[in-house]
Amino acid sequence: MRFGLPATAALLVALWVGCFADSEEPVSLVEYAELCAESITLADPPLDAEEVTWGFLEESLESSLERFRATVPPAALSDFHRVSIKGMDYMHGVASEHPSDEMANPLALGIEGVRIAYQIAQAFEDLPPEARRTLREAGCL
Repeated sequence: MRFGLPATAALLVALWVGCFADSEEPVSLVEYAELCAESITLADPPLDAEEVTWGFLEESLESSLERFRATVPPAALSDFHRVSIKGMDYMHGVASEHPSDEMANPLALGIEGVRIAYQIAQAFEDLPPEARRTLREAGCL
């Protein structure tokens, strides 16, 4: 099964506004999935991609990257976690290069953004079936 680019983009938006715990111990798979799912519900009202500015994206990524880096994932999710951070770092860099009041345009992510999205998709597909199922069931993906 392929993890499509739109689904990857949805995952990254969820991670942008994510709320991950500050811990030195790995969180469990269920805790990781719950934290990811909670991040989706933090956007109240839900984010409309057509209303997101580069400035909002940059600020959201800054705080999400800080929380996401502070989370120690379960061993089975370490590659997925690492490549997700790589994607957020890249998007943060792109966002910081644009005027903060300009509407964010996913096309500005270019071919490198597509390459990273496919890396995230591959890391997701490489997860053990239980991890993929748990993340999906939690509404994280």
